[in-house]
Amino acid sequence: MESDEQKRLGNKKRTLGVGELELPRKLFHSSIGPIAIGIYISQVSRTIVLRLLTILLLVILVIDLFRLRSTVVGRGRFASLYESVVGRLMRESERQKLNSTIWYLLGAVISVASFKRDIAITSICILAFADTSASTVGRLLGRYTYTLPSPPFGQKKSLAGFTAAFLTGAFTSWLIWGSTFGQATIAEAGKLSTDTLSWTTESKLRFPLLMIVVGIISAVTESLDVHGLDDNLTIPVISGILMTLLLK
Repeated sequence: MESDEQKRLGNKKRTLGVGELELPRKLFHSSIGPIAIGIYISQVSRTIVLRLLTILLLVILVIDLFRLRSTVVGRGRFASLYESVVGRLMRESERQKLNSTIWYLLGAVISVASFKRDIAITSICILAFADTSASTVGRLLGRYTYTLPSPPFGQKKSLAGFTAAFLTGAFTSWLIWGSTFGQATIAEAGKLSTDTLSWTTESKLRFPLLMIVVGIISAVTESLDVHGLDDNLTIPVISGILMTLLLK
């Protein structure tokens, strides 16, 4: 039988395991996905989206730089106030560097500015959904599965997380191109301009294969370690580039 001390340590480990899931951060991270899909469906112009994202990026960047300066000169009131508001969404490693939200927004700005509408939204949704599912499943089940080689993949990346990212990426492609509202959006966008979409029902690449391709792209980009760059930047940009090349 387990001693009281062993039980206490076991309970502590289980509690830490739940804490390590970073649920508030994950919920915030994923919440961008539905917003992106809403923008896609409503056909908001690229110019408006870019303008709003850029303004938001600049505002948050200025605030975060002020926080870092406040931290450097001494545990200032602003840094304390900042962390009391959004501290639960931050990792400990981010307290001495730029908040990952900045890289998230920069990745979104680059995607919207560089890719066609459907690929831009899909790449942002891959970041919102596939990255979250891979991280959550990897933390829960990664210890029971194969660890991916590093490099080229990041340290502690597991087959469990890779598989979760693949399945979520495939599901995301269904949301954007295969679901009822996805098909309706494609039809409406086609009336406005054929240049807004990279894939339609007339494309040579059949939809089941499209789902597999996007799933693989999601899994690979989520797992890659690109010279230590923040994955909130690399995932949407690299996945957008790969989809642009493969959906031609």
